Amino acid sequence: MFIKEIKKLGLLLCCIVGLVMSGAAQTNCDKINELNTKLLVLSNDTTKVNVLNELAYEYLIIDKDMTYKYANSAYALAKRLDYRIGEGKALIYLGKQHYRKALEFDSTLSHYQEALSLFESENSLKHVAEAHEAIGEHFHDLFYLNKEAHYAEALKSYQQAVTAFEQWKPRGQMSEMEKEYLANLFQKLAELYTVTEQDDEALKYSRKSIRLKQRLEKYQNNFDFQFINGRVKRLNRTLRKERYTRYGLFGTIGLLVLFAILLSINNGQKLKVNKKLKQQTRDLEKKNQQINQQNTEINRQNKDIELANFELTEITKTEKAQKEAIQTANQELREKNEEILAQRKQILESNEELNKKNEEIHFQYQQLEKSNEKFLKANQLLNTMLDEIEQKNEQIKASVTDLEQQRDDLSSAKTELEKLQRSKARLTAMVAHDLRNPLNVVVGYSNPDSSIRIDGDTKKHIYKASQRINSLIDDMLDVQKYAESDLPIDKKQDQLFQTAQNAINELSIFAEQKGLNLQNNISPQWESLYDGKYIRRVFENLLTNAIKFTPNGGKILFEAKENPQNDNLVVSVTDTGEGIPTDKFKEIFEPFNQLDARNFANTSSTGLGLAFCKMAIEAHQSQIQVASTLGVGTRFFFELPKILVAEHLTSDSSTGAPDQPSALVFSEEDKQFLASYVAALKKYELYEISDLEKVLAQIEVTDRPHLETWKNRLKSAIDNYNETEYHRLIELATIN
Repeated sequence: MFIKEIKKLGLLLCCIVGLVMSGAAQTNCDKINELNTKLLVLSNDTTKVNVLNELAYEYLIIDKDMTYKYANSAYALAKRLDYRIGEGKALIYLGKQHYRKALEFDSTLSHYQEALSLFESENSLKHVAEAHEAIGEHFHDLFYLNKEAHYAEALKSYQQAVTAFEQWKPRGQMSEMEKEYLANLFQKLAELYTVTEQDDEALKYSRKSIRLKQRLEKYQNNFDFQFINGRVKRLNRTLRKERYTRYGLFGTIGLLVLFAILLSINNGQKLKVNKKLKQQTRDLEKKNQQINQQNTEINRQNKDIELANFELTEITKTEKAQKEAIQTANQELREKNEEILAQRKQILESNEELNKKNEEIHFQYQQLEKSNEKFLKANQLLNTMLDEIEQKNEQIKASVTDLEQQRDDLSSAKTELEKLQRSKARLTAMVAHDLRNPLNVVVGYSNPDSSIRIDGDTKKHIYKASQRINSLIDDMLDVQKYAESDLPIDKKQDQLFQTAQNAINELSIFAEQKGLNLQNNISPQWESLYDGKYIRRVFENLLTNAIKFTPNGGKILFEAKENPQNDNLVVSVTDTGEGIPTDKFKEIFEPFNQLDARNFANTSSTGLGLAFCKMAIEAHQSQIQVASTLGVGTRFFFELPKILVAEHLTSDSSTGAPDQPSALVFSEEDKQFLASYVAALKKYELYEISDLEKVLAQIEVTDRPHLETWKNRLKSAIDNYNETEYHRLIELATIN
């Protein structure tokens, strides 16, 4: 019974080996693919020898021919490189193939022994252990073939393998793979002892193998290994109990013998001994019953082991199917490898062709370098010529720039000349139009052949026509002076109200003809520093335009207001005329541009009035501006320095505004004082200006401000040929 249990234990160990091999078979396909891929890129060195040996090892189970092919290639390459470790490994794989393929025992052993000598020469204990293992497996297989003479050699080789491997590296420093290898060596020793029924040694090495594998992560979650390990433990406990029972039986038999001896010595105690023997016999029967129960338990365990064997058989069948699938995959891999090798051969041939082409290209490159040297010399000469050409181009560009500048200057001069010609044409048209009418009057009345009688009214017409011609000529001369930057300004402090009123008095007759409402709202308290002659003409020109372009019944307003942003007065002339388009604001201040608007409101103009206003105001360091709304009216305005003076109060001023015409009131004493002067003035006509001015020069009224005002207004009426104002002022000073 004990021997049977030991054999079952050995069978279980074989099952463990089978399970491990099954797991390895499932993973070696991927590794073969990886190694074949690596082999394609390796050169002929020791690394390639190792890869070839690994491929031979992976093909050991699934394809003997491929193992022989790779091992033979590894051996030849290692021999050429004098790589003894690789050569020894290849010899081991070749030896295994000799045994498996043709059962050539002697050839196999010679390969193993040659590999062992190579490993020993390199003093590589790890590989020495592998060689001893291979020799042990060889003798182990011979032992199974009923060649029991090889048992001792197998046992010796396994033990040498274990010793060499443990000398190579302490067990605590081994990796998991190395510990698994050592556990497999222990397992093979246990298997050998099991077959030869050396139970104690078999149990000893089985425990060593199982203990090592229990510590490996690979076997901790392996259900099959755990199941078999549990079975082995229970079997060990059962064997231990059976051994103890057997020892008890042997002791009992010894006691029985001892009792028999004692009975022969002491017959007197025979009955007593018999009783004891009966009691012991009953005890033995009980123990036999216990042993029978244990045998029953062992039989049950045997059935469990048989069930495990059946499961292992099924696993073996599955492994066989997997092996066939692996062989099919390997066949496909071989075909792919052959294709890859063919492609590699083509690549090598292509590389040779490329090398030839590279040599041709190198030769052509040398020829090209020689040509390039010639080209560089020619290029240097060409660069020199290009530099000279660029210098000439720069000179030509400079000449072209000068010519373009001259062309621009000529174009500007031409434009200016054309502008002057247009101005000349406008001036000619203006002179022909605006001077013709007053000249016709003068020529008509002064013609000796004319039958027109020259009386007072005729003289007035001639005087007004002459004044008109004189005003036109003054405008043209002043505009020309300003254009030549020669417009003299004589600034004096003067009263703005009076200057504006003088302009109003001169042109009021024309406003009355159109029924216009003229208002001078400039406060008498404002004075300023300006040239009275030019500012009066500015007022006259602005008022003339306002009268022309304001329809009958309209309104014209003179104003002067403080500018809150500075110390100036904003002086303005506003009308309720038809307005000026905004796009004409700039043009109306240019000389002669009013000629284009000659027919506007059926009026005529020189086109110099606003141009003169602009020049005169700019000569006072100010600017004239315009604001207009079509259909509403127009406002011209400019700024002059502000000077505030006290109001003039007179004894005969009832309204508080002595400068207003309606405020001049003369007493009888005043009229008596002026009587002789008034009589002298009445002797002359209004156009006899020089005689009238002589009379006015004789009037000394500096101590009477209101008479001084009357004198100034009378002089203004004479200068402006304002007949209505002149006669009104004479009547005001005449004694009734």
